[in-house]
Amino acid sequence: MVKKILKNKFFILFVALIILVVTARFSPAYSLNSRLIALAIGLEKEGQNIVVTVEAIKPDKDKTGYQTFSGKGLTISAAIGEIEANSGKKMSLAQCEIVYLSREIIEQNKISHYETKALKELPELAVNVCCDSPKEIIGKKINKENHSFSVGNTIRENQTNLTTLEVNNKDVGRDYLSGLGTVVMPKIEVTEGENGIDLVMEKAVAFNKYTLVDLDREEYIAYLLLMAKSKNSKGDIKVTLGGTNGASVKVDKVRTNRSYEIINGNYIAKYEVYINYLYNETFIVSNEAENENKRKLTESDEKTIENAVSLWVNKLVNRPTTNDIDTLRIYDRFRAKYQNVVYNDVDFMKKLVVSAKVNLVKKTEK
Repeated sequence: MVKKILKNKFFILFVALIILVVTARFSPAYSLNSRLIALAIGLEKEGQNIVVTVEAIKPDKDKTGYQTFSGKGLTISAAIGEIEANSGKKMSLAQCEIVYLSREIIEQNKISHYETKALKELPELAVNVCCDSPKEIIGKKINKENHSFSVGNTIRENQTNLTTLEVNNKDVGRDYLSGLGTVVMPKIEVTEGENGIDLVMEKAVAFNKYTLVDLDREEYIAYLLLMAKSKNSKGDIKVTLGGTNGASVKVDKVRTNRSYEIINGNYIAKYEVYINYLYNETFIVSNEAENENKRKLTESDEKTIENAVSLWVNKLVNRPTTNDIDTLRIYDRFRAKYQNVVYNDVDFMKKLVVSAKVNLVKKTEK
């Protein structure tokens, strides 16, 4: 009886193995030669059309190469269809590292095409950035060796850098497409370098389903300080002190205290930022452009820098009272704490009072 059972088991395993071999032999294989595997994708407007540009893997026997494709149409699906027709391959976005969005396509609410089947394969963690024109970046050499898709990985790896902001596909879907909130997205600017193009990330855009505003360099840094996603944020803050004088503050750590209270019928939001800086690596220079005549900070310099950065921060925190963009999600914070009291108050914005203070904390050793 036992032998019979064992024989049956071996027979079943043998048949299963045969089926697997036959299935693998005759099933269609989606290799690099039959799929257009996009690692970077860009969306922008050109007249009435949407232009899609991708950097994709180029199959090569000896080494992996990359090639750029572009297509346009009235919809993203049509633009991708043109790329597939010209390349003779079906596009795959499953390995896409980064999405470049032109400012215009965000402002005109064309980003809502994320809800279509055309981009359903995009990974949740694909990095999203804004730029003037994706075509100026995708397929170009960046700093001699890097590719447009490598920017996404660079952003992910530098999250402890004070000036780096990561926004991924999941963030955009949760906050923007749902209509629930404001997205702050870094804006990349292109400059010509000696070995290709250089990308500078010192500005941002803040947008929701109805409005888009630009954040300048000072507001962008202020946002990063106030939100302080990582307490171990490190980096350099450059502050112009008048004339040609400037300071390069070497930040070691950022801590931000936030409070949201209802006092006498008003909504009071307060922010206090503590910037730990490395005293021995922070200097005042008399000529910013040439980085000349370095000297250490005095107490007076500290106060001047604190005041300058406080101005940046207060410029940003007062944005909610001047337009429909709630950059710091202040309404959400009050709503979470006070629920229906806030939800039913149509005069919330009129009663909102926001203030912020910046403190430099000297650190003499790393």
